[in-house]
Amino acid sequence: MSEKQVSEKKLACVLILCIILATSLVAVIAFYSSVLTTKQNSIDSLNDTLTDKNDEIALLNSTRQELQDQITNMTSSIADYQKQIVNLTDIIELRKTEEWIDDYFDNVSAGTYMIWNRTIEYPGYIRFDRFGGGSTTERGEIYTQVTWISNNGVVYDQKKVYGVDNQFRFPVLPTSNLEVRVGYDDPENGTANIIVAISYVY
Repeated sequence: MSEKQVSEKKLACVLILCIILATSLVAVIAFYSSVLTTKQNSIDSLNDTLTDKNDEIALLNSTRQELQDQITNMTSSIADYQKQIVNLTDIIELRKTEEWIDDYFDNVSAGTYMIWNRTIEYPGYIRFDRFGGGSTTERGEIYTQVTWISNNGVVYDQKKVYGVDNQFRFPVLPTSNLEVRVGYDDPENGTANIIVAISYVY
């Protein structure tokens, strides 16, 4: 066999080998392209699932925040109700006090009086924390008079005289027309100095 024939055979072998390698390379590329496409589809599917899960998490977080806000509002409402319960319990047990008047009146003429009007929301009593004074004559009387008509029609009118009565407390029901008078009566037309401190207990 001549050298030329050997070279041609070698060339043919190399060409066949190149064709086989090229075919194999194309097959490998096609195979891995298919694998990559499958993997990419899996990745896309997982990304879609992840997006869905993130949306679910966002929705759950939003729901959790709404529930947390409801809990906060309910906790605040409970605190308000507890304050109302304490306040109403204090009212029922007459533990609340409003100071109305704490004053001194000088040279009050006989036959005159001071008057205070109030609206009463809860049952209780009017308490004179301090009440007294002095007059320029023996027969002068310092007095207080409390009158009211309750919202359901009960009428109350009571007068007490300093130095004769020793307890100055007057019951009261809800009314829009409580009237408290502090005055001085004296047939000898003297004058009086009066000190008075009045509270509403309810």
